[in-house]
Amino acid sequence: MESPPYAGAGFVLLSRDGGFVLLIKDARSHKWGFPKGHREPEDASDLLTAVRECKEEVGLEASAYTVIEPSFRLTRGSASYIFRYAVLKGDSPPLSLRPGEIEAALWVPVASLLVGQAYAETGNKYLRTWISDLKNMDGDVRRKSALLYAMLTPSNEAVRSTHVVARA
Repeated sequence: MESPPYAGAGFVLLSRDGGFVLLIKDARSHKWGFPKGHREPEDASDLLTAVRECKEEVGLEASAYTVIEPSFRLTRGSASYIFRYAVLKGDSPPLSLRPGEIEAALWVPVASLLVGQAYAETGNKYLRTWISDLKNMDGDVRRKSALLYAMLTPSNEAVRSTHVVARA
């Protein structure tokens, strides 16, 4: 079966308990987002693109996480990316950031993204769209992932410098 057209793919990578999401900071734009990247000719599917990009950008092997179905598409302008949720199987292994491409990685409490304007100006268009979708429960449940809501535990924990797990 042929994959639908897409510009790239990535993961919304969650901690084992679903309370935290991994955000990475692009070294060029200095914006926060998800591990993702452009489709390469050798990528037979969006899943393979996401797995490759996650390995390249933060050094996570596919054996470290479980991929959750279904995929969902985030589109802004002419760029369309396919994302999937992935959940760590254990504690976060050490990350290895791609020099010159990824400036930092941060585990952020998902609940903190749902209040206030966190990442409203420092997040890329895909992160901002995802946060907006989470805040607006009406609509496509696949996109908002009922699984994510079931996994979340209330947390008012503020993002601290101790959440930074890697810096280039």
